[in-house]
Amino acid sequence: MVSQITKKIEFGQVLEDIILEVNPKIVVETGTLRGKGSTRIIANALLQLDHVATFFTIEVNPSRWDEIKENTNRYLQNDKIDLKLICGLSVPRIMLPTLEEIEQMLLEKSCKFDAKRFYNDVNQDVPDDWLGVILRMYVPDVIFLDSAGHMGFIEFNYVMQYMSKHPFILILDDVSTIKHWKTVEVLKEDSCFEIINFTSRFCIAKYNPEI
Repeated sequence: MVSQITKKIEFGQVLEDIILEVNPKIVVETGTLRGKGSTRIIANALLQLDHVATFFTIEVNPSRWDEIKENTNRYLQNDKIDLKLICGLSVPRIMLPTLEEIEQMLLEKSCKFDAKRFYNDVNQDVPDDWLGVILRMYVPDVIFLDSAGHMGFIEFNYVMQYMSKHPFILILDDVSTIKHWKTVEVLKEDSCFEIINFTSRFCIAKYNPEI
């Protein structure tokens, strides 16, 4: 338990530090969950900037919505940050994997997670393609991908369809699991990505298309 708490504190500090260093105008996060973890860390960091930053955070599960709004109310009421809470799918619905495909993903990484739970997590009756909606209108400085366990690599590939010509900071959580292990392999092979912080839990990389 102590080591888990230490890892959470470490990640939280690194996340805050990168936000303060980059000084972003636009941040996008997938996987709000309850709005108490990375969402709160990012929002608190943005409040320290000398300008009003826009922060989009996407959560697919509508059952969490009341709790998210309660946990983020102080930021919604603060004119030093433009927090935009979005309830919806991050990618087009057609990109969601089938139950059988999720089972294959788990087998590939020898994971013992519940494929049906992953499937049900994202198959919600909510609007889809919110990453596309945002990235067609804005060029974020920071993108943090932390959606449901099987969605990481899917989200990454979709993001790069829009961001391949733009420099940005990419943050990944759960890099040793089914969520982002493939994403990390791509980052290591792509010279346009510079990994600036990497642990067994998270990865932060700088993307520069001009390299």
